[in-house]
Order: sequence, then structure tokens, then C-alpha cells
Amino acid sequence: ETRQSKIIEDVHDDASWQVLPDDPTRSVAIVPLVGRQKILGLLILGHEQSHYFKMEHLVLLQAIASQATIAIENAQLYEHMAREQQRLSAVLQIAADAILMFDEQTFLQLYNPAGQKLFVDFQNMLGKPFTEATGYEPFAQLLQQAKLNGDSTSGDVTWPDQRTFSVSITRIQEGGYVAVLHDVSNFVKLEQVKNDFIA
Repeated sequence: ETRQSKIIEDVHDDASWQVLPDDPTRSVAIVPLVGRQKILGLLILGHEQSHYFKMEHLVLLQAIASQATIAIENAQLYEHMAREQQRLSAVLQIAADAILMFDEQTFLQLYNPAGQKLFVDFQNMLGKPFTEATGYEPFAQLLQQAKLNGDSTSGDVTWPDQRTFSVSITRIQEGGYVAVLHDVSNFVKLEQVKNDFIA
């Protein structure tokens, strides 16, 4: 309740400690594992001799508890990040739209399965500046525009296979860019058919 360490000199004289049958414990040192937001647990040492624990024991136990708290919180944070990474990976895997990730120099770093299908030679595209890729000039120009503006950019581009994509490029805080390409070729064809019919 107080988040403070405590020494119980004799458990038989302290109502806060429940004495169990055949338990030889007489004195106890208790140190809370205080995390950033909540108490993660308690570190408890018991001894058969009453009045055994002194302040130096408590100081040492507090140092151990502090290190243990850091380790526990780091483990929980790592577990949380691993779960989030799995979720993100699952979303990327099933996303119908192509998703491409670039670093600050517009080197292609990552893509989902739909993004992989955009390239015939996708393995040769990794780790290279996209501005040097031949046949992808309209997209490269849009990517360069996002780099110069330092902000989100969107537009329509024509791919080498003549498909049309609605592209949204977003700058990410960690550095780099994420591009989402949505195939709008059918809408463009329908628009052309409509215009031809009207004409």
C-alpha cells in the first residue's frame, strides 16, 4: 500500500503476516518491486531467528529488487514488442495492397507479398536506391518528392506493366518512408470506357 520496504521483527507480533502451521519463519524482510506504473511483485526473505534482519539487509535487498524490476519490465516490453511485431507481420502478409518500406536514402528495405509481386527482379531491388531503378520513374519521382518535402505525398503512377496505382507515401518517425500502392487499373479502364461512350 505504501510502496515502502518493511522489516517484520517477529511475525508472531505483527498482524500483517499470516503465520502458517509448521512455518519456522520468525523475521521477514519485504521489498516491493516498484515498476514505472505499478508494483510488479514483492521480494521477501524469511529467517528462523526473530530480529534477524537489519537495515543493511534491507538496503541490499532494495538494490537487488531495483535490478530485478528493470529486468522484468524489459522482458515485458520485449514480449509486448514481439506480439506487436507478429500482429504487424500478419497484417502485412494478408494486405491486398502493396506495401513498400524505404530508408532515408530511398533504399528499398522491406515489402509485403503483394509488394513483391510488383517486381520481376524483386531480389535485385533490395538495398538499392529506388531512384536508379529503370522503368519505375513515375514512382521514383513521387518518392523523391516525399523526400524533398519531408512529408506525406500521394498521386497516381503507371507501372511498367501498364497498371495504374494510387500511391500514398508517408514519412515515418524512425526515419524512412512507407509507400502503399492500391491498384486502380480497373477504375481507370471504366473511366476510359465511360468517356469513350460519352464521346
